[in-house]
Amino acid sequence: MIIYLQSIEDPVDREKFEQLYKFYRGYMLKHAAKILKNEFDAEDAVHNAFLSISKHMDKVQDPFSKATKGYLTIIVERKAIDLYRKRNGLVSLEYVEDEIGLSFPPPGDDGLANCIIKLSPRYRHFIMLKYHHGYTVKEIADMFGIKHDAASKLDQRAKARLEELCQKEGVYDLG
Repeated sequence: MIIYLQSIEDPVDREKFEQLYKFYRGYMLKHAAKILKNEFDAEDAVHNAFLSISKHMDKVQDPFSKATKGYLTIIVERKAIDLYRKRNGLVSLEYVEDEIGLSFPPPGDDGLANCIIKLSPRYRHFIMLKYHHGYTVKEIADMFGIKHDAASKLDQRAKARLEELCQKEGVYDLG
């Protein structure tokens, strides 16, 4: 944990990070292991997730909130997917990502939240990171390990798919 804490200058953020690490590390390991099917790879994914989280402590308000748990779940899933892709020499994992789902409820219990749940994990992760957690397209591109242009296109596709689902479900027009 010392490695992570060295990169965090603000004492309040350090304390928050320690809380996150102690409270969620086991949860994140289990979640990564479900994707990677390997304890050692899961450790690597969690390490990479905590490195990313340590750079964005300003996005964490309450370490024990549902929003924080959702954020950590998304980050560890993305890092596990990236590691899986690298270890298996795959360019795209969209077929694998369709099997992966978030194991927490969406931020709300309305029609929009239900539509977000129906998105593919890649789109759902993007929507949650950008519109719920406040990340920029550039920050998400870095997290996903893709170029900014690809992230912008992913943003457009995710919003279009969400709008399509909302219209189909009769929720409302997002346009």
